[in-house]
Amino acid sequence: MLAVVQRRFRSLREWEAAWMTPARVSPLLRDLGATDGVRSDEAFHSAVHYLAGFLRREGFELFRNGGLPLLERREGSWIEEVLIRLGPHPVEGAYLPTTVHLHLSHAGFREVRERYWPSLSRPPIIVLSGNAGLVQSPATFDLWNLATTSMLDELAAWMDHELLEFLSDLESPSITRRKLFGDGITLIDAPTALEYILVEFGRAEATRYLEEVVLAREGVFDGFQEVFSAVAKTKAPGFVAGQHLRNVAVIAHAYDLVGRRRFRN
Repeated sequence: MLAVVQRRFRSLREWEAAWMTPARVSPLLRDLGATDGVRSDEAFHSAVHYLAGFLRREGFELFRNGGLPLLERREGSWIEEVLIRLGPHPVEGAYLPTTVHLHLSHAGFREVRERYWPSLSRPPIIVLSGNAGLVQSPATFDLWNLATTSMLDELAAWMDHELLEFLSDLESPSITRRKLFGDGITLIDAPTALEYILVEFGRAEATRYLEEVVLAREGVFDGFQEVFSAVAKTKAPGFVAGQHLRNVAVIAHAYDLVGRRRFRN
């Protein structure tokens, strides 16, 4: 297990179990991995600076977010953040468990969300957040071991081939629209996809996405009709965390996306 650089898990629960479980390392492996007194936290920060140097050529800058490493890039309206975290049970010289977390925001989402956001505070601009392994195919929750330079090289190559390509595609409205109208994007749920299309393409395309993608899914239309009717009767309806169909209805109501459909009241 310790020789595996990228461990991929199908569910968050499996990933969390691996993240919290101490690794079993034989005395021989400990001796072979002896680091002449270099602590795991020092090795981790060295690894972060290595990755920061690799991503600097792509416009990322290294910051400290509450003392934790954060790599950030701003591309137009996008704020792209790559957070790198050290696991709770490293083993000096043999096991440096690390997670890469992606957090993306877009300045245009605030204006779209102002019509229905329930809080008195400013609407957030977050678009997606999650384990960076979810951007690859198949999407997985990943745990990396960065105990050696060759392991770091492997993560850097993965960032180049998977993470940076994902970000490049997302920065292109035409590519993102094609994906959303096709198989979708793992980290973007239906309400967020609808918001994205409103931001980049306006009401007409958002209406088309609602009808051709969301409501075209088997068994969705009847449920949406009921939820939309309830939302339409609510004074100042707002988002409810985790209720995707309701949140789609809230957006559709706020932007009058149902067209000439007649839902029962």
